[in-house]
This record gives sequence, C-alpha cells and structure tokens, in this order.
Amino acid sequence: MKEIDHCPQCGHHFNPDIDSETMYCPLCDKEIPRYRKKSKKIGLKRSKHKHQYADCLLETHNYPDFRTGRIEGTRMWFGSYCTICGKIGEVLNWERWFTKQQLPFPFQAIWEEHTEEAERELDPETRTIPVFWVEDWIKTKFVELK
Repeated sequence: MKEIDHCPQCGHHFNPDIDSETMYCPLCDKEIPRYRKKSKKIGLKRSKHKHQYADCLLETHNYPDFRTGRIEGTRMWFGSYCTICGKIGEVLNWERWFTKQQLPFPFQAIWEEHTEEAERELDPETRTIPVFWVEDWIKTKFVELK
C-alpha cells in the first residue's frame, strides 16, 4: 500500500501524523485514510482452448481502399477464424491467395495479385470456404459461428 502525502480532493500536500489511522486536510476540511487501497488490475482474458484457425472470407460494407483512397461498397478479404470460438486471426496461407510481382522501374513497391485459387474462392458459385459478415472491420474480434 502507498502512503498518501497529499489530499486526493484538493491536492494539498502535508506531513501526515505518524501514529494516526486517518489524516485531516485543513483546506477541504475532510478526513483522509492513511493508506490508499490497491486497485484491482484487470488482466487479459485467456481462452480456455488452443485456437484452431481455418481460412475464411470476411465481408464488410464501406471498406476504405488504401490504394485509391475511396470508400468502396462491399469488400471481401481473406482471413482466418478459430473453428472453436470464432476469433478472427490473420491470413494463414499468404502464398495460397496472393502472388508477389515487382513493379517496373522506377516503382520499387511489390504489388500483390490474387492467385487462380483465390479468384475461385471469391466467386460465389465456386466458393468452398465460409464467408462471415463483419460490421466494423477494425473493432470486430470474433465472428458468429452457426
């Protein structure tokens, strides 16, 4: 416990009495407990299982396209989810969905394009992986499992 040497109400600093349980602030006319209680810290929530991630497609509305700066209508992107609890993870098999190509000189950036398998998964008629709707693509941490 930490000993208080100032009034939490008005901020007045004073020398506390050594033998008393409470102290008295002359400015705000209040008694103050000698020691401040420790606050309970809320730790991170841990899952009670080992996450088992599987590939999926995440779909959202009003997703900003960082290349063009425009806000598009509906957007889909590859991700992963835990098959037990529905936690959203990162893209598991990056090489499965994207190919890297070097842009011609003077550009130094690497452009990523979809592979043939990714194009098949994006097509609603040939899709084999699940699609989850994400309302807020930044804040959403879990998908709803059926």
